[in-house]
Amino acid sequence: MTSASPDRDDPATPATPGVPARPDSPLVAGGRPLGGILAVGGGAGLLRELFGGPPLLGFLRLLTVDGHEILCYAAMLLAGAVLCLAVDHHTRRTRP
Repeated sequence: MTSASPDRDDPATPATPGVPARPDSPLVAGGRPLGGILAVGGGAGLLRELFGGPPLLGFLRLLTVDGHEILCYAAMLLAGAVLCLAVDHHTRRTRP
């Protein structure tokens, strides 16, 4: 049975409630908004392509390839979800 020494600077220390682990990280600063835009835009684009309707985030059409819009919007939705999950994982601290 091993135990970590209390004087060691371990990143797996209990987090203070409401305080992110690394708030100054570029992944946290840019990842949340970018992941949210990609996830919402990808979902809205999928719904628009499948059922019609007005574009919600029309500027994301610039990221699609003609003839493959559904695949591109699905990839945006997946990339946004993965980015949001990565930011969430990056900001959590685990308990020893």
